[in-house]
Amino acid sequence: MNRWMMLASVAALGTSVSYAQCNTRPSYSFNGQVKIEYPRSNAASVYQFCGPSATRLKQDILSQSRKLGLDVRWVEYYRVANWVSVFHDSIYQTRSMGFQQEKYKQFNVAGWHDMETLVYGNASGRYVGMISRTVPGMRNTSEFVLYGN
Repeated sequence: MNRWMMLASVAALGTSVSYAQCNTRPSYSFNGQVKIEYPRSNAASVYQFCGPSATRLKQDILSQSRKLGLDVRWVEYYRVANWVSVFHDSIYQTRSMGFQQEKYKQFNVAGWHDMETLVYGNASGRYVGMISRTVPGMRNTSEFVLYGN
C-alpha cells in the first residue's frame, strides 16, 4: 500500500480526528459539556491520553457499545493525579442540564480491575457515563473513560 493510500485509510477510520481533538490539559469534559474547574494547588493534574493506545481503547468501547445496542458517539480517556474526584464532581454538574443518575451500564476495559461505573441520563435520551479505576502502584492516581451520545 502506498503512503497516500495508507493516510487516506487512517483518515477514513477517524484516527486522525481523535488526535486532532485531543487536549492534554482539557478545559471541558464530557464532550465539551462540563467546564473543569482546576484547583488552585499545582499538585493536581488532568491528562487526556492522545496516542495509539488511547485510540484503541476508544475504538474498543465503541465496538462494545455497538454489540450491546448502545448509542455511544464519543469517548474520552484521562489520567488524573491528586484529584481523583474531578470527573465525579463534573458528572454531578450535568444535573443542572436535566441529567439524573441512571442504571449502571458496564463495559469491559482490558486490564482494568476494581472499576466503578456511573451513568447520568436525561428525558430526551441523552446520557453521559464514566468508568473509573485506581491505577495500580500509583498513589492518588486514577484513570477515567468518559462516554456518551
